[in-house]
Amino acid sequence: MIVPSWVQSRLHRDFGGRFRVRWTGNRGGEFLVEQKLAPGQVLEPPTRVDGTYDTADDAYIQARDGYGFVFSIRPGTRMPCPVDGTTLQVPIQITRETVCPVCRKAGREGRYRAAYYPIDSEVWIDHLRFLDPLTGGVHRVRERVLADNAQRERSMTNDTLNEVDAANFDHFGQLFDIQSVGYTGKEHAWVR
Repeated sequence: MIVPSWVQSRLHRDFGGRFRVRWTGNRGGEFLVEQKLAPGQVLEPPTRVDGTYDTADDAYIQARDGYGFVFSIRPGTRMPCPVDGTTLQVPIQITRETVCPVCRKAGREGRYRAAYYPIDSEVWIDHLRFLDPLTGGVHRVRERVLADNAQRERSMTNDTLNEVDAANFDHFGQLFDIQSVGYTGKEHAWVR
């Protein structure tokens, strides 16, 4: 696939050329958003068993060019599990956790952060702007994670309290030793 021409010019205009987008055929094909790194930040790419480099590997290409991986954009709303290749649903236009049921069943972690942003829209550029470390992205991400965790904690507490309330309402009479009497309807006196 070809990276749309407006993407590179937009990245150059908005971020001063610190980011690039590149298509890779690895992992079923995806666009890689990469950030230019200082020479001391570039990681050594992995080697094969015989000690040579796989020149088609994305980590090798990134190290050779002086870039680091930021995130990937898949052409659809599904991605293969990095461990076993199981097809996973990807959240749309929001980064969330996706879970591989096969990995979880096998006792592996199987949880991956993922999101789908259409390459043809500017939504992913807004997401990149949110993540940009030079403009406080690390702080923004940390704040969002803390807020999401606090919301999840409140939700779990509310669920627990709701279950306790439901149990109390169901067994209110028994809790306070209130006798229950059934209603049989209006009684009529029979006339003879």
